[in-house]
Amino acid sequence: PGKGIGKVKDKRVLLIDDIYTTGSTAEECAKVLRQYGAAEVCVLCAARVAESALERYLAGDRKCVEE
Repeated sequence: PGKGIGKVKDKRVLLIDDIYTTGSTAEECAKVLRQYGAAEVCVLCAARVAESALERYLAGDRKCVEE
């Protein structure tokens, strides 16, 4: 385990991220924190990518990034 990872046992943890796109990063971080005993994991993000823009981007439309 990483140095200090055990300090989350029985704690409430707040993950702070700049942009929430698919949620996979937050989901994986929360999973690891729970494995190390975090009692609760909450996520706070500054911005979220709109699903329609994300779907268009993943489909190859790079113009949606410029909008």
